[in-house]
Amino acid sequence: MARSQDNTVFTEQHNNPSNGVGYFPVAHELNEALDGRLHVLIGAVGTGGALCGTARELRTLIPSFRTIGVEPKGSIAFGGPAHDYYQSGTGTPEGAEIGALVDFDLIDEGVKVGDVEAFATCRAVARTGLLIGGSAGGVVHVALSRLASLPPGTTMVALINDGGEKYLDTVFNDEWMRARGLLAPTTEREIEELLTKLRRNR
Repeated sequence: MARSQDNTVFTEQHNNPSNGVGYFPVAHELNEALDGRLHVLIGAVGTGGALCGTARELRTLIPSFRTIGVEPKGSIAFGGPAHDYYQSGTGTPEGAEIGALVDFDLIDEGVKVGDVEAFATCRAVARTGLLIGGSAGGVVHVALSRLASLPPGTTMVALINDGGEKYLDTVFNDEWMRARGLLAPTTEREIEELLTKLRRNR
C-alpha cells in the first residue's frame, strides 16, 4: 500500500528506530518517579521497541540495573525450539526475522513463558480489577515468580504494554480457552493467592 500510494507511509515498526526512541520518555518518567532507584526492569520482547527503547535511555540515567526480556515459548528470539503460540503482540515466530530494535546487549536475561501461564496470570490479575493482555500476562508472571528471590529493598518494574480489552473473546472467554487446552483453574488460583498475599503485605 505504501509503495502504491504517494500519501501512504509504512512505519515498519520492527526496524524503525523511532519505535525505540518513542519510549525514551518512559525511561525519564521511571527515573523521576523512582528517584533513580531501579534494580530490575522486565518487559515483553516483540519488536523490541518498548523494552530496549526504555532500557537504552534508562542506562544513561541509572547506570546499574538488570533487564529481563520475556517472550512466549515457541518464539525464537532467545533460542528454540520453535512452535506455534497464542500470545500476540510479542515474540518472533519461526521464519520471521528478529527486528533490528531487539538489542541483546541491553537484555541481561531472556525468559520464555507458556501460553497457559501467561493467560492464567491475565485472568487472575483481572479479578483484582486490572485488565491486561496476553503478552502483559507473561511479563507479570515472570515478575511474580522472581519476587521471592529478590533482596529486601529491591525495586522491580514490569512494563505492561498490552491492555486486556482486546482479548474478551479469547483469553477471557472460557470456551475459547478450553477448546485450545489453555484453561488452567489451578494455576489461576495459585496466582490469585499470591496476589492476595502481596496485597496484604503492602
